[in-house]
Amino acid sequence: MRKLPKPNDNSKEVFLECISNIRKKEFKERLELCADEIAAAVNDYDDKKNNNKLHRIRSTDNIAGIVSNEEMKNLYNNKLVGKKGPGRKYYDKLIASAKNGICPICGHREVSTLDHYLSKMKYPLFAVALINLIPACKDCNFTKGEYEFNNEKGATIHPYYDEIDNVIWLNAKLKEEDDIVFIFEVLKPKGWNDLLYERVKNHFKIFDLNKLYSVQAAVEFEGMKRMLIKIYQRSGEEEVRNHLKECLESYEYVNLNSWKCGMYRALIESEWFYSDWLERYLE
Repeated sequence: MRKLPKPNDNSKEVFLECISNIRKKEFKERLELCADEIAAAVNDYDDKKNNNKLHRIRSTDNIAGIVSNEEMKNLYNNKLVGKKGPGRKYYDKLIASAKNGICPICGHREVSTLDHYLSKMKYPLFAVALINLIPACKDCNFTKGEYEFNNEKGATIHPYYDEIDNVIWLNAKLKEEDDIVFIFEVLKPKGWNDLLYERVKNHFKIFDLNKLYSVQAAVEFEGMKRMLIKIYQRSGEEEVRNHLKECLESYEYVNLNSWKCGMYRALIESEWFYSDWLERYLE
């Protein structure tokens, strides 16, 4: 869930470039007739998203009654994604915009595809609109599928428009069992309105991020627990906390709301972790 720079390429020029090498004259002419409508729709998309009204854009199965959603899907696959397509440079540019190659939707896995924020099959006007194409990992793209929303509370976070990583909102806590289990959740920071809070929670649910983060944290902790036990046996609780705080500080410098930050905060703040779990390992 990371902010990305919004593409500023001219939407009409992008579309015309994508269709530039189509050989079927009749098909190309139909597409050219849609160019102005697509450009106007992209401007409307931008305006509505800036004003939390994107849900008012209605789905359709064609453009102007002359180009079908299936044709726009094929245009995307062949002319923008296809390695020899004239629009491939835009695909590569979007993929490269993800910081460190990490999916901005989950903040963890590697970017390998583009996700249509509004489905290309239900919103064909935006099939090759760059502001509707989000660099993503395959898992997030598959999990979201053809997801639609009819109000802004149901919308997921849009990396080109939503800035949420300037404050801490990701929380983790320990499930007090023999094995350390991390549970992740969204907390509402000061300054957030109810709409943003509901959207972040919805995003967290749609992409099943608690499961992803919990599994990763469990694996990470398994690799570090022996070291923490030794520090505790040698120097006590305070030294363990100091070590965890130093690790947290390093990860917060990169991303305040990574699952690693949530994991370290949970360990630092859990009295049970020190008074019960680590206490078992005193010699």
